[in-house]
Amino acid sequence: MPNHCAVVTNVCERPRNADEIQTCAETAAPLLATSGATVLAAYCPQDVLEGAAPEGVVIVTIPTMEDARAFCDGAEYQAAVRLSKRLL
Repeated sequence: MPNHCAVVTNVCERPRNADEIQTCAETAAPLLATSGATVLAAYCPQDVLEGAAPEGVVIVTIPTMEDARAFCDGAEYQAAVRLSKRLL
């Protein structure tokens, strides 16, 4: 992992059905690719040591904080956020 990268974590706390997860993944994947992100983990099995287990976790690295901010503030990502919130 580069010395100066941003690590972005998304935690899904509410159960989603497989179709919802697939829709979000299909929306997010191309956006992540354009940001230079690398997916480190997505909805992997969890070994929770403390507290309740979330439904799923996605962890990505993005080359710089500036790239991460541009990604998160971008119109396409914000549209994906609105889609995700509608599915909640």
